[in-house]
Amino acid sequence: MYRVVDEDKYYDCISQLFSMALFHRIHLVTITDTIAKSDLIEDIEKDKYDIILNNSTKDIFIHLFPSAFILDEYKTKFDEGYWCGYVYMNLFYHFKKPFSYLFLKLPLTKLLDMYEVFHQMDISQMYIEFERIEKENTIMELLLIKNKMSITRLSKISKVPIRTISYYKKSDYNLYKGSYENIRRIAIALEVSNNLFINSVPIINYEY
Repeated sequence: MYRVVDEDKYYDCISQLFSMALFHRIHLVTITDTIAKSDLIEDIEKDKYDIILNNSTKDIFIHLFPSAFILDEYKTKFDEGYWCGYVYMNLFYHFKKPFSYLFLKLPLTKLLDMYEVFHQMDISQMYIEFERIEKENTIMELLLIKNKMSITRLSKISKVPIRTISYYKKSDYNLYKGSYENIRRIAIALEVSNNLFINSVPIINYEY
């Protein structure tokens, strides 16, 4: 069945969510962790958009951040937060990488620091910069850093051999070739989605 594409609404919804979250002073890591684990992102990564098409952005925000005290004075702002959401959406469609990967490689705090330099540039410059950033650390390196965990500790928790984790740490390519069972155990131990460990998501390209 042919589906009418409303990519403007996709971009605007994600961009507004970031803008609203920053406006309401939600912790940066909480923003990306919550969004990455949400049904909204799960649907988008499956190329489904029912949540966006059938709900207002405000309702989606309240669902994602129920403890946030909603300030009535918030209006749509084309600010740093909006730009960050726009960038993440473009990176998602261009590189076909899961959002958990994008947030890990390019944390929101780092993207916000890039705003002054990059926000008036063509989005293609962000693609170039992201390709550079991707090479700085592997997925496993970043996960260990984020969780303040050693390979030995992760091995003990996940029951995956130290040598195997060390191999995964050397390159993302090694990790992508890992066995399903090892990846599942590591994902559970680190409380991340299995999607983080897939090479690409099967989506239609709606990048601008």
